[in-house]
Amino acid sequence: MDKPKIEEINSKEYDGGRVDRFFISGDQDIHKQLISMLNNLGISKKNLEELDFVTSNLDGYFFISEKDIKFHLLISSEGINFIFDSKKDKETLISEIEKHFQIF
Repeated sequence: MDKPKIEEINSKEYDGGRVDRFFISGDQDIHKQLISMLNNLGISKKNLEELDFVTSNLDGYFFISEKDIKFHLLISSEGINFIFDSKKDKETLISEIEKHFQIF
């Protein structure tokens, strides 16, 4: 099975952290990959349960805040944006994302 393809990546550093945005076009169902990735990044089971849905059938905005990471998910007809605001090392974050998504 092919991994969903991330088509855009943007990053911006600020004092004390970094924001990384990833974009997937279209209405792909990334539920399985998203939950697995977030679980591996240490997101709590309680917060994962709030995101337990099929992304291809929804529009909207979802937010998770944990001690070391904030996660934003924006779903629209144009595609899916997921955004991390964290102090995590960029290479660590990208390495985990590549386990679940194809980058370019």
